[in-house]
Amino acid sequence: DDVTSLLSNLVGVVNVPSEVTKDVATGSLDFLKTVLTTSLADQLAASTDAAAYAGSGLSYLLSTEAFNASDAAEFVVARNFSSALTLTSAVQQYGAFEGVGSGLSESDVAMYTYRGDGSDLLATEGSTVKSVLAASGFFARTSLAFNLTQDELSELLTANGLEASTLLDIRVATYGTEAYARALKGTAGSQAALASRADLPAPDREHGGVLLRSKATLVEVSPPDSAELLEVRGLERGPLLVTLRATVPFNTSTAPYAPVLGCRATGQLLSAACPLGAVNHTCDLAAYGEDGGGYQVNFECPRVEPVCLHWDESAYELSRDGCEVVPGYTPDAVTCSCSHFTTFFLGANQTGGSFSTSTTPAPTHVPTPRPTQAPTHEPTPKPSSTFAPSRPTQMPTEQPTAEPTPRPSLKPTGFPSLPPTPVPTA
Repeated sequence: DDVTSLLSNLVGVVNVPSEVTKDVATGSLDFLKTVLTTSLADQLAASTDAAAYAGSGLSYLLSTEAFNASDAAEFVVARNFSSALTLTSAVQQYGAFEGVGSGLSESDVAMYTYRGDGSDLLATEGSTVKSVLAASGFFARTSLAFNLTQDELSELLTANGLEASTLLDIRVATYGTEAYARALKGTAGSQAALASRADLPAPDREHGGVLLRSKATLVEVSPPDSAELLEVRGLERGPLLVTLRATVPFNTSTAPYAPVLGCRATGQLLSAACPLGAVNHTCDLAAYGEDGGGYQVNFECPRVEPVCLHWDESAYELSRDGCEVVPGYTPDAVTCSCSHFTTFFLGANQTGGSFSTSTTPAPTHVPTPRPTQAPTHEPTPKPSSTFAPSRPTQMPTEQPTAEPTPRPSLKPTGFPSLPPTPVPTA
């Protein structure tokens, strides 16, 4: 159709980003928005090919100089970029039924939109969208879970002039951070930049601006067949849990960051060999020891930890307000709890070193092995299956002993010892 043809021509103009000037790039983005806005006004749903061309065009545009010039006009280009994503989603989903989703996945742009109702934003139903996004296959380690109460949902719909039964398009998109390059200009060498790069190899650690450790992740809600967004912000508790995939991993190991050393004398200098640099402590037995005795120092080494950021459209800057890291992050996935819907990023910050003291041995991370019995100096006698006397019996001599004289018996002998005489005695 005409829309597909127009978007195909657009891709042909920008598919070699190095040859696309800033003016051509910004003009191409405006052209894309015009085509999509007209399609939506004419109630024309985008074909799969048209949506793919739109995604390809946006992906190519990220690599042009449109977002990397020296003036603040690039903030408008970044806004137009996210608006083009919203329009692409609205045209792609036009006329869809409840429970239907659609998406696109190009080189540096991925997006999925799910059509549900307000209950999908409630804490009791928040897993629905999470499951749908996981099943879509468009995102790796990126997920959403909503946590609104019924009262918060009612206030949100009423504030936007919608009824409780209104269907909603719930949208998530990821794309390269090049769209916000202007916001990071001039940060090279700053304390924030060095802190965000502290765990990188030396060349990357010392040069470059503030490092964003995820793609830009857009979360939006709009009425069906519309590019008008519902404003969701300022709620008292985090209604949105968004898990962002870290493109630069975080170190979550424990042992190297918690060394334990012992103090034996006042003035002794302890130096903990931490991954990001040594942390020192000067021993003071009077201050930390028990009765002036020795003590142990439990170090907490400096480390680089994730920070949840979002794009503040009114201030044209990255902000932490309204977002915090949920404990339990992994090296490549961090969950942020946020009080609003917008575009999110992962940043990083370096913590300071610290220590605590104890006068008893600090527990180790793994138990010590069970001790074995100390060996004796002499071998254990080999056991016998039968009883053996403690001392051996005397062996008989080879020469026989003299035969003993028989002991006299009280019984008469069987025969007289002498024959009788023939003449009786007187």
